[in-house]
Amino acid sequence: SLPIISLKFSFRGAGSINDTADKQGLVQLLSNTMDEGAGDLTSQEFQKILSDNSISLYFNSGRDNFGGQLKNLTRNQDKAFELLKLALTKPRFDEAPIERMRASNMARIKSSMGDPKWIAARIYNDKVFEGHPYALNSGGTLTSLLKITPNDLRNHHQQYLTKDRLVIGVMGNISAEELKPILENTFGELPTAKNKEVHKIADVANQGRVYLFKKDIPQTIIKIFHPSFDNTDPDYPALQVLNYIYGGGGFGSRLMEEAREKRGLTYGIYSQLYSLDHANTLSISTSTKNESVIEMLDIIKNELTEISRNPVSEEELK
Repeated sequence: SLPIISLKFSFRGAGSINDTADKQGLVQLLSNTMDEGAGDLTSQEFQKILSDNSISLYFNSGRDNFGGQLKNLTRNQDKAFELLKLALTKPRFDEAPIERMRASNMARIKSSMGDPKWIAARIYNDKVFEGHPYALNSGGTLTSLLKITPNDLRNHHQQYLTKDRLVIGVMGNISAEELKPILENTFGELPTAKNKEVHKIADVANQGRVYLFKKDIPQTIIKIFHPSFDNTDPDYPALQVLNYIYGGGGFGSRLMEEAREKRGLTYGIYSQLYSLDHANTLSISTSTKNESVIEMLDIIKNELTEISRNPVSEEELK
């Protein structure tokens, strides 16, 4: 009933999994620059029309997919879909906005390099997915971002943003009949891929190994993984419930109860199911003072052993 249309779209398999080692961050930079000018409109002109018409348009990149979202008032729908079509079919990739976004990404990386949680996440990702594209830095590196050219962005755009990969969801003040020709006009000119690469399943690497990055700080960041499985497995609903009881439910979960409520070792400890197209893990994340690391690791291990050997209580299950 609200006079708003919200559209979300995704190109499956078009994400950073296709980045090469020497040009990590390419898909990230693509998502930053798709709305920085299109057709005859420069970056400033394109952004001004969005702002003047209260249109929200942005693109985003993930490890597997590339997509975006459009949100606008119903009265501005023609202008909104026109701009989305321009951005999808005729992005400019001018040097000035590319350099601006490149600099922004590099500033983000330089800032993150002093963040212990970011360092831990990078080590974790590098070791869990070693030998697979998932191990690369989807946000780019200080070296790789400098190597990405406008032609690299154009090539990825033309090769991967294709109709056969496209998934669209729309919600708002519009009927399916009204929407159909709008979508056909907006997305209909996209090409169709002729060849598709096949990525291998990411076998979880370095199982049973511990990696430590020493830093002179009073706290230790801990990230742990276990191989898991995806939602096509009949046991996946049970895994979701188990994860919630173990550490995924926040307060009330076993890890939080034991590590925070009983012993005061941390502000937070969580387990999470992480599902990608080619890999699935159950991860555990927390931090604690350096003197408590062994005690914390024992809690994590003991609670995992307990939940694997003995049935959970009826109260927990309920």
